[in-house]
Amino acid sequence: MREDSARMAAFATGQPTEVYLDDSRSGERVADVYEVDSISYPIDEDEIAKRLEASGKRKLVYTDGRTVHFFKLVAGTVAEIAVTPSDTGDMSAEIRRILSVFKRNSRFNRDNHHIDLLKGLILLTRGADPDTAEEAEGELRRIFAESATDLDPGIADWDPLDHALKSLRENCPDAEPGELGSAYLEVFKHETCRDFDFVGTDVLGKVFSSLIETPCTMYHLLPRLAVSLPYGSILHAYSEGSEQVRLFCVLMGVREVVDDRSRLELSETVVAFDLLSKGRDFENFLADTVDRMPEHGRLVIVNAGGILFGIRSERFRQKINSECAMRYAIRIKHGYGIQTSIDAVILVIEKTRDVAPTEFVTIPENVDGTGDWREWPGVQMSSTSDYGTDWDAPFNACYCIMPREGNILGNVAEVRKGTMITSSELFPSNAISGIPYVTPKNLTKDGLDLSMAKKAPGSVRATARPGDILVTCNSSVTRTYRMKSGDPVVAPSYAFAIVRPNSEIYYPEFLELYFRTRDFQEQAEARQSGEMMVSLSASELSKIVIPDVDLDAQADMIDFYREAAMNGRESDPDYVIFGKETDDDGE
Repeated sequence: MREDSARMAAFATGQPTEVYLDDSRSGERVADVYEVDSISYPIDEDEIAKRLEASGKRKLVYTDGRTVHFFKLVAGTVAEIAVTPSDTGDMSAEIRRILSVFKRNSRFNRDNHHIDLLKGLILLTRGADPDTAEEAEGELRRIFAESATDLDPGIADWDPLDHALKSLRENCPDAEPGELGSAYLEVFKHETCRDFDFVGTDVLGKVFSSLIETPCTMYHLLPRLAVSLPYGSILHAYSEGSEQVRLFCVLMGVREVVDDRSRLELSETVVAFDLLSKGRDFENFLADTVDRMPEHGRLVIVNAGGILFGIRSERFRQKINSECAMRYAIRIKHGYGIQTSIDAVILVIEKTRDVAPTEFVTIPENVDGTGDWREWPGVQMSSTSDYGTDWDAPFNACYCIMPREGNILGNVAEVRKGTMITSSELFPSNAISGIPYVTPKNLTKDGLDLSMAKKAPGSVRATARPGDILVTCNSSVTRTYRMKSGDPVVAPSYAFAIVRPNSEIYYPEFLELYFRTRDFQEQAEARQSGEMMVSLSASELSKIVIPDVDLDAQADMIDFYREAAMNGRESDPDYVIFGKETDDDGE
């Protein structure tokens, strides 16, 4: 046998080289050797199985003196355990190659085996060289204790892990934690891409890492992005209990991991993640983080593009606009890397009143840049004072950072809720006295139907008169009705808000028209509370922003809408007020 083949066979099986050079010791071999001049790919696994059966051994080394494939019989099936060495010279590629072979091993199909390899990477970065599972568990127990991390040090399957560690030490003796972690994620991305803890692309990692100064706090810790940072640069991290994430914290040298974000100590640089989140909880989370940031602290947020212009994030943008400076807004068309077309956006925010122009950056698809991402081909950069069409189209950059412009409804109209009356307090519909009691059921396609409405006592306080606008508050789709000159005074139920405009600022017909726009519906939806029972309070309705339009322009819009209705044409309120179409066909 050639010496190179003997050396690799010995390495693959963990035996002395002499076992494969001395035929008299062939009985001591744990593996048969299949030596050829050159390896033909794909390898004929049936041939491997026949040789294993003929040799009576459970392992086989297949080599051409340069490369060795190591096979093993597992439950009667041939499984490739490892292949070594690689001639790529790329350390990261070598790690992925070794771990990929282990991934194909049928014994490594469950989550605990994935975690075994992650524990092995931790041992590798700490310089541990255990010979048994017991030694490995002892080392892990010590490492976890030093890291103040409560993790199980147990190894589920030692044999393949032992071989993986030996292969990694042989071929990647100087592997960095980030390279090891990135390789692990690459191998198991199909199993973990459903988990946002492992979201990210190489481009996202490169851009993200260029914006972080150490020390930093990761809030939340995302391994795909954490591996792009230097070992030990993350002082504090928040984790919701994922064992894999906590193991990554140990791999990357995180000083402290907490499961209660209120206890998270914010350092000079803060990295905040709450991917694809929206709603009030997200608003409160971001507001709390901004409040706890030190002066001149930096907040880096990775989120979906809607954070720049969506209604649900408006209060966050207002807070940032009044208390911080937005340094960068970076759109990455590569997205999150979760098999969807969702754009990723990185926002770089500084806690300071020293406001400077925001730099808007678009990193296109299919870039393969190295070094400073600002010099990558295709990267487009502009500022708030000179934004280009690339940002104007997808992000409406002209107003994406600024608060919505217009008048607060509560400043130009009286807004109050209707009356809550029990059925025993209502008079029959044919009663001589009383005021018609209006519920959402009385709103029809043709207007207001009071034919079956019951009567409320004349002493009821919340009433609506001609010119007032009724707005429903207890459904996901807000409906409206403007009281006409021929309508009687009515008593709206508590399911309504009553809007009485200041006629010197807004015509009631214009407000009715605006209340039918998508712009109003989006603002109303963002201010609703509850999930099972949706509710819009009068105070939240009062905060909605109304376009600032003078009375003459309002009259023109109302006339345009009336003329279309008289001629039997439908006219889109969004088009009438904002000059843009919102229907599907764009006509």
